[in-house]
Amino acid sequence: MITDPWFYAVAIPSVLLMGLSKSGFGAGFGALAVPLMALAVPVPQAAAIMLPLLAIMDAFGIATLWRQRDRALIRLLLPAGPLRELPRKVDFRIRNGQGTDDADAYGMKLKPGFCRNLASDEVRALSDFAGSRVHALAGIGNPDRFFDMLRQSGIQIIEHAFPDHHRFVAADVPEGPVLMTEKDAVKVQAVGRQDLWSVAVDAMLSVAFYAQFNRRLSVEGDPYA
Repeated sequence: MITDPWFYAVAIPSVLLMGLSKSGFGAGFGALAVPLMALAVPVPQAAAIMLPLLAIMDAFGIATLWRQRDRALIRLLLPAGPLRELPRKVDFRIRNGQGTDDADAYGMKLKPGFCRNLASDEVRALSDFAGSRVHALAGIGNPDRFFDMLRQSGIQIIEHAFPDHHRFVAADVPEGPVLMTEKDAVKVQAVGRQDLWSVAVDAMLSVAFYAQFNRRLSVEGDPYA
């Protein structure tokens, strides 16, 4: 047992400083606790004394927060996977690029929609670019699908494929008219450029899918209604 009065003269203020830091008042004061106590005892001993005190303070703090927890918010903070969603049967399987429905999944095709200018918000039909030569920029999982859609619309393209979730910089965007996905458009700066266009797409599914989807809602109800 430590009987040196000098130790208690510095230990008590150290614990008080740590307590103030843990309470949210004067957060930086907690960093002074161990150095202050080290004036009376060696640094390893000072740290060893403070460690269980810190653990006890954290236990009380967590207990208080746990009583005020928001279960829905905690679920959102968990990483995707088994921790967030328990295994369950899926309601529908949809396969992009599949032309027809089969026993395994409903087919879905992407139909090109309008084009929107990144600088002016002007809207044009994709067919307005038919017969012209433009740059096509795509940083998605399957850039070729986007490029093929533009070719099928009669557009001559110069391909610029990037990895999925690519962070675009000015040097990535070529000079001249550029068509890109809506996903990429939000990451491209259009400052000083009037020839950058995002291409919208519409998901086209079968009548059978929508019928089954509406039937499921009528039975179980819309959870977001």
